Amino acid sequence: MRSRILSSLAIAALAAAPLVAQGSMAATAAAPAKPAPPPAGFRGEFAKNFAAVSDKYLQLAQAIPADKYSWRPAPGVRSIAETFLHAAAAQYLMGSTMGWPTPAGIALKGMPDMMAFETSTTDKAKIIETLKAAFAYMNAGVMAMPDASSDKTVVFFGQTMTMREMLFAETAHNGEHLGQMIAYARMNNVVPPWSMKAAAGM
Repeated sequence: MRSRILSSLAIAALAAAPLVAQGSMAATAAAPAKPAPPPAGFRGEFAKNFAAVSDKYLQLAQAIPADKYSWRPAPGVRSIAETFLHAAAAQYLMGSTMGWPTPAGIALKGMPDMMAFETSTTDKAKIIETLKAAFAYMNAGVMAMPDASSDKTVVFFGQTMTMREMLFAETAHNGEHLGQMIAYARMNNVVPPWSMKAAAGM
């Protein structure tokens, strides 16, 4: 089953620069650029799902205490930190498979690289920033992906797949590990923030 497939992709950053009025020394800060609206069709549908799931990852990463990041339910099972980093690494692995360039210092060619990435840190702040960057990379790649490339094929772990299939697999993989992280949070008496809001009628 292809739902266990990993993934990867290309980072985008938005920044607002000050605008200097002509003939004046005064500078006025520009409003931050608004993110581009999701494209129509399949990529837009993917982007909507991706945004919802990645937001829940980040909410959980913030809610789980730093001293729980090394917690694991049993020996030989990924810890909280390792699972978050596994999800981040998957964005880069899948994206690079689809031909999207990865940031400097990110080179994930297979499972040994993935495992090294997953165990690289237990620092909560670093892991949250790593998740943000990885999700931004995947989103940027999908936004830049021509609709016509959906039927293009790539080989991933010996399987020939269309780019569309890769994104389906990426969605399944994100959902699989989000469920894992929800269970980890509950086992550590952390209520997912969105569940807390729902219970409060927010």
